[in-house]
Amino acid sequence: MTETLTLQLPQALTKQLEGLPGSSWSHKLRLLLKHHALIQIQEAESAIATFETKYSKTFAEFRSWWDSQAPEHEKHSYEVEKDYSEWEGWIGEREYWIDALKQL
Repeated sequence: MTETLTLQLPQALTKQLEGLPGSSWSHKLRLLLKHHALIQIQEAESAIATFETKYSKTFAEFRSWWDSQAPEHEKHSYEVEKDYSEWEGWIGEREYWIDALKQL
């Protein structure tokens, strides 16, 4: 499905866009969006790697530990709860951008 969209862009921006790879405006925009998605995926993977290094576990392993083995005083410490929440958020963010990339 396609949709017609009219944009008013400053001339300087139009000139910059003309210099980008792509055979049409649609193609140029698609390439820009792919590039943006890849940057977002890299950012998420970097954040995820930080948590994996900190805990020496994947998120699935960490969640399993959290659910069944974590001592209550660790499980409910501010740092561990914050890390769990942020790590889970980065996993979701990565999946969102991977799905977006597949649609492009």
